[in-house]
Amino acid sequence: MLRGRATAIHGVGNYDPDDWRKTIFSSTTPNIAVELSELAVPEGTGRILVVRVPNGTQPPYGTSGGIFKRRVGKNCMPMDPHAFQRHRISLGAVDWSGLPAAGLRSDDLDAVEIQRARQFLARANPQSELLNLERREFLQGIGAVRNNEVTGAGLLLFGPDAMFRELCPQHQVQYILQSSPVDVTRNDFLTGRPALHSGAH
Repeated sequence: MLRGRATAIHGVGNYDPDDWRKTIFSSTTPNIAVELSELAVPEGTGRILVVRVPNGTQPPYGTSGGIFKRRVGKNCMPMDPHAFQRHRISLGAVDWSGLPAAGLRSDDLDAVEIQRARQFLARANPQSELLNLERREFLQGIGAVRNNEVTGAGLLLFGPDAMFRELCPQHQVQYILQSSPVDVTRNDFLTGRPALHSGAH
C-alpha cells in the first residue's frame, strides 16, 4: 500500500548536530565520524536530516557495547565471536600471528626448533641481545609468547607437528629457493611447519 510522501515524511524538529556526531562517534567501534546535512522538503517540518557514513578502512563496525552484525538477505544478524575474529583476520585488520594459540602452552614448544632459532639468529645477527636471554624471555622477545600465552607465531615456528596439524588443518607453506635475486630454482607448496634452517625465503 502506497503511503505517499506527505504521510511518510515528517521531517525533523530541533536538534544539535554536534550532539548527533558525538553520540554516533562514541557509540560505534571503531569510531565513525559521520557527515550531517539538512535537505529542504515541502512535507512535515520542511527539512529532513541526511546522515552520510563514509566508507570505513577498518571493518567490520559495531556498537561500543561489542555487538557486530552482518547483512543476511534483508536482515542484519549478529556475528558470533569466532566469525568476527576470522573476518577481521581475513581483512588484515588483526595480525593472526600475534593472537593466542588456543590449547598450546609454552612447555609444549619444541626445544630443538627453539635452539635452531637461536642458531639462525646467531648467524644473522651475532650481536643480538636476544641471544643472551633465557628461554622464556627469548620466546617473548621474538613474539612467540605474549602475556604468558603462546602466539600464532610461536605455533608456526615451534609448535609440535601433531598440534600444528590439529590447530591449522588447512595450512600450507610455500618454499622458494633462489639461485640469484631473479632466478627461482624451486617453488614448492608444502604442508608442515616451516623450518628456519630450510633455506626458504
